[in-house]
Amino acid sequence: MTIGIAVFNQKGGAGKTTVTVNLAGAFALQGASVLVCDLDGQASLSAAVGLDEAIYTDPDESIYTFLITKQGDPNRMILPAPHDDFDVLPGDTRTYMADMELLPARNRELRLTRLFKKIRKRYDYILVDCPPHLGVISDNALMACRRLLVPARMQHTYMRRFDKLMEQIDDLEDEYDVRIGLIGVVPVAYLGYPDEKAYLEALKAEMPGGVAPELRWRDTAIEEARTQGYSVFSYRPAKKHREESLRKCRDEYLLVAKYVRERTREEIT
Repeated sequence: MTIGIAVFNQKGGAGKTTVTVNLAGAFALQGASVLVCDLDGQASLSAAVGLDEAIYTDPDESIYTFLITKQGDPNRMILPAPHDDFDVLPGDTRTYMADMELLPARNRELRLTRLFKKIRKRYDYILVDCPPHLGVISDNALMACRRLLVPARMQHTYMRRFDKLMEQIDDLEDEYDVRIGLIGVVPVAYLGYPDEKAYLEALKAEMPGGVAPELRWRDTAIEEARTQGYSVFSYRPAKKHREESLRKCRDEYLLVAKYVRERTREEIT
């Protein structure tokens, strides 16, 4: 059974791309077959795994073209990550336009579902890096994956739109008679300051079992891996003092991967 996960927060800078890439690296390290799908018009994920040139390679065989025209072979769009043991469906900067272009289309929220039907048997996990806003494209991710993971800093500004997101999910569930499950919230860039700790504890009390292990602030090590096109699992830093920081990053992402596996196992059983 393929497990699809939409990694989504409406606020930019919440860590969606970083979580998607490194969670894929954690699953792959544990032997799972993984596809990451770059659905953000910034195409940041494609660049973060070393496939920035693929964003512009073939405009007729891209995720944007498939979403708009339903034409193309997704198997031809998929590329292996250059440095990691997972596959990538690269982004397309034109995806920004797709929200408006799909508005008059029938079943516009189901274009990505159609694409995944052609490829999902190849993978244990499909992780989708969503655009940082509600709209037709993010609706496509939610409908295709039916599961949601929300990276967020433990600050009010990063969580205040959470209720709006859940309202959007309720609307989709009612419209299509489906269930879209919340796997959980992933605290990112966590420093453990008193205000962050208080927010985290309040969130855990409000959502028992719905908060993943924290990903602590190690921005320099993660950014160094990302700018060179690696996950934290495949990157080997030139400077030895970075290795300890990356080791801690890997341990944390393995804990988040374990949390996601357990939450999805509960859903299946």
